[in-house]
Amino acid sequence: MTGLLSLSIAASLALLLTWIVYPLWCSIRTRQGQHPGSRGEDRKSRVAAIIATRDEPALVARRIDNLTHADPAANITSIVVGVDATSAWSLRDYSRVSPPGVATFVAGAPPGGKATALNAAVAASPPSDLILIADTAQTFAPGAIRHLVDAIMAGGWSGASGVVKPTNAGFLG
Repeated sequence: MTGLLSLSIAASLALLLTWIVYPLWCSIRTRQGQHPGSRGEDRKSRVAAIIATRDEPALVARRIDNLTHADPAANITSIVVGVDATSAWSLRDYSRVSPPGVATFVAGAPPGGKATALNAAVAASPPSDLILIADTAQTFAPGAIRHLVDAIMAGGWSGASGVVKPTNAGFLG
């Protein structure tokens, strides 16, 4: 009976810590301004752009072009493309669509899937302040990435996610 009581107390404490204490501590730290963008840093945030794909290389080329040209102020310091192991195209096919030095291409682990391609791309990305995970089909309007980065670095946010439908012009923004 004592063992059951001890186990119940330990389980209750674990729930209290994970559901109440830790989220409260994170909330207090965020309100106090203790987040990456609040340290008085004058430098721009380094953004690593990650694409996980098995789409055709021409689509990936358009995506890379959009990331490199749509928002120079966003300070995207690296673009890493994780290629799904189930893709009909080879890693070499993908690497041909980007000028040298613009993007890095890595293979996702078998048996494949978006998660393995994302894992490979994130593991291959250089150190950065933020990771922007983008799909092959989406397009960012000029300034959109910078606004997302600024909002996250200003505090109160640790990430943003969602499905956004493009405007009539085909841009997100």
